[in-house]
Amino acid sequence: MLFRSVSSPLTPKETLVLKHLMKGLSGKQIAARLKLSINTVNTHRKSILKKSKAKNMSEAIRTALENDWIADEK
Repeated sequence: MLFRSVSSPLTPKETLVLKHLMKGLSGKQIAARLKLSINTVNTHRKSILKKSKAKNMSEAIRTALENDWIADEK
């Protein structure tokens, strides 16, 4: 069996924001739950897009799942 270890380029906070986005929460909802400003959440979203080289959050989520950056939570 081959062992593949992929390190995520996302910070823990970016990963948390992405997981909340996967659940369908809005930026305002994420900000309230994580006790962050909406500007901070938006900064994390921009960083996620840049690091995943995605055009939108759906593409960023797909990239994160395909590369094992986050676990697929249902």
